[in-house]
Amino acid sequence: LRSHDAACYFYYIIPNLFNATMVLYFFEKKKYSFNDYNSKLTAGLMIVCIYFLIFSNLFPAIILVSFFCYVILLHIFRNKKTHTVFSSIKQIQIPVLGLILWIVSLVFEWKGARATSEDLMYDFDLMGTVKTFISTLIHSLNIWFVIFAVIVVVASFIVLIFNRKKPENKKYFHFLGLSAFCIIVTLIYSLLLCAKVASFYAARTDILFCVFFFGFLLLSVLSCVLIRKPLIKMITPLILIIICSLSFVTGHRAFKESNIAQLDANKCKQIDNYLIEQIKEAEDNGSREVKLHVPVFSSDNNWPLPEYGVQWIADTLYKQRIISSEMTVVYCPDSAVNEKFGLDTPYELP
Repeated sequence: LRSHDAACYFYYIIPNLFNATMVLYFFEKKKYSFNDYNSKLTAGLMIVCIYFLIFSNLFPAIILVSFFCYVILLHIFRNKKTHTVFSSIKQIQIPVLGLILWIVSLVFEWKGARATSEDLMYDFDLMGTVKTFISTLIHSLNIWFVIFAVIVVVASFIVLIFNRKKPENKKYFHFLGLSAFCIIVTLIYSLLLCAKVASFYAARTDILFCVFFFGFLLLSVLSCVLIRKPLIKMITPLILIIICSLSFVTGHRAFKESNIAQLDANKCKQIDNYLIEQIKEAEDNGSREVKLHVPVFSSDNNWPLPEYGVQWIADTLYKQRIISSEMTVVYCPDSAVNEKFGLDTPYELP
């Protein structure tokens, strides 16, 4: 799990982990009604947590929302003969509230500035997104991990089928249904959203974490079926160490720079300071306009320094009081900047 830069860590990875943590909490405690909590303060804090998790980001939020959908559907179907829909909903107030908040968040995003911006608007490309997703799976998944996962799943199913009449195994079949439902929902949702936002999003692990989370969770629970056997329990740590070793020894860099261009952090800071100095120098000279010279990148819109983004740099400096007046930025991609910082022209993004 990695992201392009510090902003994406904040917008994707942290919400992913918090949403996943909340799913684990609800799966363990099964406290779906506000009446299940000891005090109104605790129930109120839960509402606040759900609000922040749902509105954190459209991609991570589906982790919790898919789980809530499963809980709602399961509860309604289990109690359809003994309870009305309304009385069933009273017992699962939190999942229903989460689903309503999610729908509201979709409306806000649909009407938001980013969704309606022509600079950030892409054609809906479902086929391109699916191809990107499949290509990412083929090139990113470690073969040793895949072999290990297949062995665990097959062996666990064999054990469960032969022991399906044992009462303690019913919880595993319930969890299989939950995982399958959530994997399908999160996968379809993520692919449709990527197709609308940008097809290349389907190649990002921080975007697809919602799908892999339930896959890893399923794998973990199925592993519990096997490690009840004394021999398997004894050799499991050794197997995990071997799998981890084979996963990390790939001949490629295991850790990369946390920026989209994967430049050295010191060089990124030098480029940042150079951009800031140009704006400050223009202000010191009494100008309200600055020709901002930026490096040339290989992307179509010169991402990660596109034309629509450079004005934000000046606006941020003004809001943070680094400059004392608002500045108009004239966009100037310049190969001389690449040469100044030792970059190829254009600089090829990984």
